[in-house]
Amino acid sequence: MAFATGQPISPMLGALSQYQILLVDDDPTNLQVLSNCLMPQGYRLLHATHGERALSICQNTTPDLVLLDVGLPGMDGFEVCRQLKALRSLADTPVVFLSAFKDSASKVKGFQAGGVDYVDKPFNYDELLARVETHLTLKIARQKLARQNEEIESLLHVLSHDLSNPLSAIMGFCQLASILPTYQDPDTQELWRNVHLALAQQEEIIEHVREMRALEMGKKTIELTPVNLGDSLLTVAKIFHHKLSEKQIHLDLQLTPEKENWKVMAEYTSLTHNVMSNLVSNAIKFSDRGKTVSISLEEEPVGKIHLSVADQGIGIPDDLLKTIFSNDQPTSRPGTEMELGTGFGMPLVKKYVEIYGGEIEVESMSRVSGGGTSGTTIHLRLKRA
Repeated sequence: MAFATGQPISPMLGALSQYQILLVDDDPTNLQVLSNCLMPQGYRLLHATHGERALSICQNTTPDLVLLDVGLPGMDGFEVCRQLKALRSLADTPVVFLSAFKDSASKVKGFQAGGVDYVDKPFNYDELLARVETHLTLKIARQKLARQNEEIESLLHVLSHDLSNPLSAIMGFCQLASILPTYQDPDTQELWRNVHLALAQQEEIIEHVREMRALEMGKKTIELTPVNLGDSLLTVAKIFHHKLSEKQIHLDLQLTPEKENWKVMAEYTSLTHNVMSNLVSNAIKFSDRGKTVSISLEEEPVGKIHLSVADQGIGIPDDLLKTIFSNDQPTSRPGTEMELGTGFGMPLVKKYVEIYGGEIEVESMSRVSGGGTSGTTIHLRLKRA
C-alpha cells in the first residue's frame, strides 16, 4: 500500500478544512487508514461503522463527500447510498464506494444506487486523494454553475418583467401621438411607425426569452393532446392575412379534404402561435414581393406527419444555417424589405418540436451562393395522433 505523497491539492478547493468527509466502514482499521490518508490534507472527518449511524449523522449535518464501504453488516452500502441520496440535503453530495468487489455487476449496482465512483480495496493513497479531490472539485463547479443560473434567472426576470412595463407605456404614447395635429405630417407618421415597429420587436424578444426560459427551467409544462393540423394552419393563415396581402405574397395552403382532419400529438396554442407562426412569419419576411409560400402535408409510414413550409426567398447563408437553432449565436437578420427579427424564433420552434417528440430539419439554398434558385424549406415530422 502506497503512502500519501503530499502532492498539492487543486487551488479550486481553497482551504481544505472547510470540506467535511463522512467515512463509513465497519472495520475500525480501515477507518484509521482512511483518516491517516485524509487528515494530513486538512479535511474534517466524520466516522460511522454502520449504515444507520451514517444516516443519523446526515440528519444533522451535510458532508461534502461520503466514502462508503459496500460490505456493511445489516444494511449494505448500496441501500445506505439510496437512502442518503433520498435526503434532500444530500442530493448533490458525491458518494464514492469503497469495495473489494471488482466485478462489473457490483459497480453498475453502485452507480444505479446513486454513487459517482469506486475505489478498490486495498486502496492506494494517491488514487484515493485524487478521486476525493476530483469529486469535490466537480461539486464546487456544479454549485458555482447553480449560482450563475440563479443570477441569470434574476437578470432575465428584470428583462422579461421589469422592462415590459415601460415598453407598454411607450407603446401607449405612440398611440396617443396619432391624435396630435403634427401627426398628419408624412415624415412624422413615418417616424412614429418606425418607433412602433422597434418597440414591437423589443416586446417580441422579451416574450421569446420568457418563453424559452420557462421551458428550460421546467416552469412551463406542455400537455400533449391530439391537435387538428387543419385548424391550426387555417388559424395561422388568418393571422398573417394582412402581412401576406401587404407584401403581395400568395399562401399556397395545400390542405386537401382528406388532410383537413389529420391530427398530431402537440399542444394547440404553442403549435399554432409559436411554431407555425414563426415559420410562416420567417417565410414572408425573407420572400420577395409577389412570391409564393407553400405549406404541405404528407403522411409517412412510421406514424408521422411530414409538414413542410417552403418559400422562394433569399435563403439562408451556409454559416448562418449551421447556427440557426443556437441560443448564443447571432442569427437575426433583416428581411427582404428590411423587416426586423429577433433571432430567437427558430431556437424556440426547435424546443417545442422536440417537446412534441418530433423532428425539425432546414433545407436552404442561399441567393448569395450564386445558384439559380433560392429559398428555404422547413421540414417538421410530428407524431400522428
